[in-house]
Amino acid sequence: MSAMTGFGQQTESWPTVVDITALGLRVRGLPVISASQGMMKSWAHDLEGLAEDFEEIFSGTQYAEVGSDLHQLGDGSAELRLRPWSGAQAWHLDLFLAGWSNHPYDGVPPERRVEVAAYTDQVAGLCDGRLRENDLRTAAANGGAAAVDRLVREQVERLDQRHGALDVLHGSLLDDDLRLPHWALNFMLHEIETLHGDREWLAAAVLTYHHGTAGNRPENVFGGIGFVFTHGSIDLARGNRAQTAGGWAGLMRAMAHEHNSDEATATQPAVS
Repeated sequence: MSAMTGFGQQTESWPTVVDITALGLRVRGLPVISASQGMMKSWAHDLEGLAEDFEEIFSGTQYAEVGSDLHQLGDGSAELRLRPWSGAQAWHLDLFLAGWSNHPYDGVPPERRVEVAAYTDQVAGLCDGRLRENDLRTAAANGGAAAVDRLVREQVERLDQRHGALDVLHGSLLDDDLRLPHWALNFMLHEIETLHGDREWLAAAVLTYHHGTAGNRPENVFGGIGFVFTHGSIDLARGNRAQTAGGWAGLMRAMAHEHNSDEATATQPAVS
């Protein structure tokens, strides 16, 4: 592992690392020797304020173990996190870009936070706002058609990467019957709806940029929007938000089962 460098410089182990050894912070007998550049920017380099808040959080019960990491438990949209560093002989401080007290994270059982945290870290740099027609026009003004094409392709790639991360998360949360627990289904639906909305914004931006618009775009609600993952599907549009095993064919069978069942059984489609 490479040696830590000074403020704002690069290391091989972390993208950018700030040396905060001088603050003398310790947790569980180990020193906190570094912090991420991004976290320090959020604190405007206020080391004294950071140290005060850090002591309050990690000297009491305002944090929890998430695998080998320690996460702040608060109400913010981004929380402090300690990660093992230098062969687990010290800590690195950064930001976890979510809060376990906020929806949809508040429904995640403590013992399943590791999988959700890994997913959150993976997509953190991929969610940078929804593309609009004016964004494409700005790109065209600065770089012509090639710049527009490049911007759209970058957005498509990010959406695909987010779908891939959701696929991995979906597979990791399935139970022995290849179904999602209730909390996991709720979390997945929140992320799927966000991803689907971002895709719709991108499609609308490209369509409007090239062809204009004659009104609001229709949504494929009654056509049965479903997200198909490696180990099963989640039906986004159905009122009962069905989940099935076995991919798209399983989704179609579950929809047929719902059509032929009474209201009581329709809310829990059979697993194929």
